[in-house]
Parts: sequence; structure tokens; C-alpha cells
Amino acid sequence: MKWMFLSADICSVIFEAYIISVFFGALGRSKKANLWLRLLAYVAFVALIGVIYYFISDTWVKLVSLFVFIVFLSFLYDVDAKSRCVGVIVFFLFINLCELIAGFLLSAIFSMTVDGIRDSLIYYTVGVFASKSLALFCVKVFAHRFRYAEIRISAKQAALFALFPLVTIGVGIVLIGCFGAGTDPVFAVAGAVASLLLAASNVLVFYLFEEYARQNKRRSLLEMDKMQLEMQAQYSAELIEKQQASAREMHDLKNALFAIRQLISADDEQAAARVDGICRTVNGMQSIVYTGDAGVDALINAKTASFAEKGIDFDCTCYIAGFDGIDLIDLCVLTGNLLDNAFEACMKLETGRRIKLAFTQSGNLICINISNPFDGALPEDGQTSKQDKLSHGFGLRRVKSLAEKYGGAVEISTDDNVFSVSVALLCDGAKVG
Repeated sequence: MKWMFLSADICSVIFEAYIISVFFGALGRSKKANLWLRLLAYVAFVALIGVIYYFISDTWVKLVSLFVFIVFLSFLYDVDAKSRCVGVIVFFLFINLCELIAGFLLSAIFSMTVDGIRDSLIYYTVGVFASKSLALFCVKVFAHRFRYAEIRISAKQAALFALFPLVTIGVGIVLIGCFGAGTDPVFAVAGAVASLLLAASNVLVFYLFEEYARQNKRRSLLEMDKMQLEMQAQYSAELIEKQQASAREMHDLKNALFAIRQLISADDEQAAARVDGICRTVNGMQSIVYTGDAGVDALINAKTASFAEKGIDFDCTCYIAGFDGIDLIDLCVLTGNLLDNAFEACMKLETGRRIKLAFTQSGNLICINISNPFDGALPEDGQTSKQDKLSHGFGLRRVKSLAEKYGGAVEISTDDNVFSVSVALLCDGAKVG
């Protein structure tokens, strides 16, 4: 029967290793080490603990060994020294507390001594896996409460998930009541396997819930991105149409000049008024930016007008051959977000409002650089400072995702109260996906 108890211990240690990974993963992210190295560390943990459990019966040696290995595994995660020390001690005490609770319940219900529980395979297995299920539930609630922002467990959900470890304990008690402590080894093994499967189902349920929550989060982000892309596409189409209308107006103005020549000789005052009107129009058109892409031109020139109304000096330079391989909508979304962020920052200032935008190219690498003064205050979470975060949280996050889409990167600096963003894009052979 010793190998049966050892099998239960090995399964228990594997379960415990998973709980350790969840606990310390909540305190800090795993280090950027090779995945196989981390897996090897956990395999070594399970193997060595199994050897110790097989050859050594002293409880204190087992506890010290477990504590040492918990300390060792904690170094697989980026946790500061204080959090690591406190975390190791708390986890060690907590995992043993859960075992004491499970053992106390079994002893109280069946009037068994601790030695009697340890000598019975089914008692021992039910107690071990019931305690691990309870520990997993508590650690998962802790992790979702303090670490995983994308998955929040409400009090009602936590109460529902608490049923799983309780059911595991309840079913184990029923199995003991049916089989008894001195039952045939075949039935004892069957009860032990049933207890193990119940404990494994706890892990599976939590995994399925977390995966479902993550999928919903990704779906929500995709829907918001899609909504923004549709709005940007519609906006870009309207700007292009307005730009084309302006071009037609300029064409008509050239034809009107010939009529003005005739009016000057007949009515100088009327002709002068016509000429003044044309001059005002031409002055407004002299600041038109030309990047080589009609959609980007329309977007920038529309923004230029709104900047001028708010007293913001705007300077745009463009030294590129073209935007080959970059989708028009993506280009407008990226440029529009950069300009909108700069505009919002300038509007918080009383003086010194200025935005500089530059397009440069080196080979197939296009760089978009934008800078503007700001009030020195940045949101702690790095997201929008607006109250309506649902509608305005796209900005830099969208810029970064588009840069990655085209094999590029984003660099941000805040020197001397000047906020600068540099975006690099590969304009040839873009990674569309």
C-alpha cells in the first residue's frame, strides 16, 4: 500500500506546485526565462519532494523541505525582497492551515485520530485533496482581487466558486461513509481516484472561467477597436470629400480671375471687393500640407484649421517618398490619434501652445514624430486623463498596436515639459494581421 500513499503524495505535490505558481504569479510576473527552465524547476520540485516523502517519515523534515522549495520557486518570479519574504511565510502557513482544517473536519466527523487518518488511504486522500482544493480557491480569489485586472470575481461569483472545494470535501466524506476506513484496497483506490478527480475538476473549472473571461475581454477590445476604425474611416472619407471640394473651389477661383479683370475697368470698387475675398481664401489655403496621400492630407489640413481657431501654432514637415504597404485607414487612425492627443495637451495650457509634426523616411522605414508642450501631469495608469475612459482610452494604445502591426515601434519621451512621440513603421512588406 505504500506506493498508493506515495502516488497520492505525488499528485498532491503537483497540485501544490500549481497553487504556488498561481500565488507567486499574483505577486509578480514570471521572469523572462526559458519556459522549459521554469518547467524543469517545477519537475525537480515534485521529484525531490516525492523522494523525501518516500524515504523520510519525519513530519518536521517534510515541512522544512517544503518551505525550502517554496523559497526556491519564488525566485522564478519578479517579486521584491519584502513581498517575497512575506509571501513565502504566508503561503507556507496558509497551505498547512488548510491541511489542518481538512484533517480537523474528518477527525471531528468520524471520531478518528490523526494517525488513524494517515493510515487509511481513502481518509488520507480525501483530506489531502480537500485541503488543496480549499487552498486553490482562496489563492485564486486573492489573485483575481489583487493581480488580474481583466478578470474580476464579484462576491456572488466567489460564493458560487466556493461550492467546488466544499463539494469536494462533502463527496469525500460520503465516500468515506460508504467505504469505511478498513475497506477493501480496490474500493479504497477507487475512492482515492474519485477524490483526485474532484480536486482536478476544481482546477479545470477555474481555468475555463478565466479563459471565458479573457475571451470576453478580448472581444470587447476588438469591438471597441472596430467601432473606432469605422468612425475613423467615415471621418477620413468626409475629409477627402471636403478636400476635393476645396480643390474644385480653387479651380473656380482661377476662372473668376478672368472675370475680375473685366470688372476692374467697369467698376473698380466691386472688383477690389472681389479681389479681397479671393486673397482671404488663398491665404487660408497657403498652409495646406502635402504628404503624398490624399486621406492624410485631408486629415492634417482639417486639424490645422481647428488648431488655428484655438491659437495653437502648428508646424508640419514631410520628407517621404510615399506610404507604400501601409493601409490608408491605419495611417489616418495613427496620425489622427497623435494629433488629437497633442491638441488635448495644448488646450490645458494658457500660453506656448505649439505642435510639431514631421514625416521622415530612411529606406523602407517611415518615422512619424510629434511633440507638444504639456502641463507636466501624466495619468498614473498611463491611460487617458478624461473622465469618459470608455470612449477615450484608445489613443496611445491604438498607436502602439498599429506600430506593431507594421513591424515598428513607439518611443515616448517627456523632457522639459515637452511630450514627444516617435512612431516607426515599415512601409514595405507590412505585417498586416
